[in-house]
Amino acid sequence: VGAGGANFGWDALEGFHPYEEENSGTPDPGGTTKPIMAYSHSRDGGSCSIIGGYVVGPGGPASLRGRYIYTDYCSGIVRSLIPHLHHASGDRKTGLSVSFPTSFGEDDFGRVYVASQEGPVFRLVDR
Repeated sequence: VGAGGANFGWDALEGFHPYEEENSGTPDPGGTTKPIMAYSHSRDGGSCSIIGGYVVGPGGPASLRGRYIYTDYCSGIVRSLIPHLHHASGDRKTGLSVSFPTSFGEDDFGRVYVASQEGPVFRLVDR
């Protein structure tokens, strides 16, 4: 809530740290909104880029309701956490994996989807 127009610091920052990879060197502009969670690129056998999702509501899987879902482009492992104002808790794997995920979506009924660069769009459901 209230993040519209917020400056999250890219490309000066990556997570909580200065961005120091290819094409780095942008100074921290100050006044940036800090993330509630960050992780290493070595996580899950090779992570590279977080793909953000949604806080799952009533139309989504019951097991994920109230949890923010996200994935990583390189690992494809879908994870969830409980968002709080300045931090996150309960970060865990969902048991789902998508090859080369690119984005999440939500329909008018609150059902949640994840799209793959390889073409398919998957709807998240409880088993």
